[in-house]
Amino acid sequence: MEEFQAIALLKQKNLAGLEPLIERYHLQAIRTSYLILQDADLAEDIVQIAYLQAAEKISQLRSPTFGGWFLKIVINLSIKAAIRQKRTTPLPSTEDEGIHSIQSWLLDPGPSPEEQVLATEQKTKVWQALTRLNPQERAAVVMKYFLEMSEAEITRELHSPLSTIKWRLYSAREKLRRSLTPVAEKMNPHSPASIPQPVDKEPQNENK
Repeated sequence: MEEFQAIALLKQKNLAGLEPLIERYHLQAIRTSYLILQDADLAEDIVQIAYLQAAEKISQLRSPTFGGWFLKIVINLSIKAAIRQKRTTPLPSTEDEGIHSIQSWLLDPGPSPEEQVLATEQKTKVWQALTRLNPQERAAVVMKYFLEMSEAEITRELHSPLSTIKWRLYSAREKLRRSLTPVAEKMNPHSPASIPQPVDKEPQNENK
């Protein structure tokens, strides 16, 4: 079924139109919500609620495509849930990480154990760094770098001034840079991350 046909069915209150849309956008919606919430179970719940809201509000959809409009619902629900729950990232235990690394070495003869240890450390540091961002900063980062939205699009979707979006992205990049640079240097001592970089010019924030 084509996307426009599924949308037409939903607008006729026929939930059969929801199934092909779920198949097309479910994984992206889960990833988007998880990156903001850092909680897989809660992300699943949020996406399910988003489907219900989308079905109820489908008459508001003016675009011929469902994805962008639906992901806006997911992002808004995820931000509200993150603020309400004040959740932090559930990191895997050291033992689980060790088992995963050993399995990777056995299954993939390419990377050396040392490289695998550094990759595991990098992954852990990334999640730890994301938890240091507030929900609004995480949402801006997800929309900018995962969904590849422009700052103007983020401004429209979050109903925030452009100066506020620029400030959130700047603040998030600085926090991530401080957290991740030491790991990047370990991964590749000759990478740009190991070389002092000019600090981004701090944007003027009219609405912090």
